[in-house]
Amino acid sequence: MLPIFTLGSLGVALARTVPQLMLFRVVQAFGGGGGMSVGAGVISDIYRLEERGSAMGFFFAVSLRLAHARKPEELTRLSLTLCLRARS
Repeated sequence: MLPIFTLGSLGVALARTVPQLMLFRVVQAFGGGGGMSVGAGVISDIYRLEERGSAMGFFFAVSLRLAHARKPEELTRLSLTLCLRARS
């Protein structure tokens, strides 16, 4: 999904009208949304049911808090790294 997100970001940077900006923001959201879904799926695969709620809460808290500063791929990697460290 990174290529779609990148194209959306390029479109946002080059948009000349508000409708163009809105369209490319939708493209950006479509491209960036996969990181959250994949991260949640990975967490549900590696954590037991009893631990899954805490791991998901931590993952989404970190992801949403840092979303303004980082790219979605870096967020997913960072969140999963922190979750795995917390687990051990």
